[in-house]
Amino acid sequence: MRTGELVTSTLTATNAGAVGATGVQIVDALPTGADFDAAGSSPSCSVAGSTVTCAVGALAAGATSAVTVAWIPRHAGTATNAAIVTGDQPDPSALNNRADSAVEATAPNTVPAPPPGGGDEKPAPPVAIP
Repeated sequence: MRTGELVTSTLTATNAGAVGATGVQIVDALPTGADFDAAGSSPSCSVAGSTVTCAVGALAAGATSAVTVAWIPRHAGTATNAAIVTGDQPDPSALNNRADSAVEATAPNTVPAPPPGGGDEKPAPPVAIP
């Protein structure tokens, strides 16, 4: 993907516990230099600085909920996106509440400068050698 192109991340929260959870949120730390794209993101997501918070709300035992976070990388290089799931209740298995993903952003294609003279030169006709 190139810098300036839209990236969408689907972030999923699953309640693997035996009881429901309330106040569930997915918090996504955007890569350095990335811009949040509200139009391409789920309506429950908002941004403050480079942190996107998506409200999931209540999540029944065994239930899953997904949100989409859209962002635009502005710098070439590896862009690492990190997300965590939080809720009102303590989670006895908190180690599975974080996920990271990385994408490689390349610089956009550049148009080479025209040759001296503006690029309108015609090639010389072939020369016949007797």
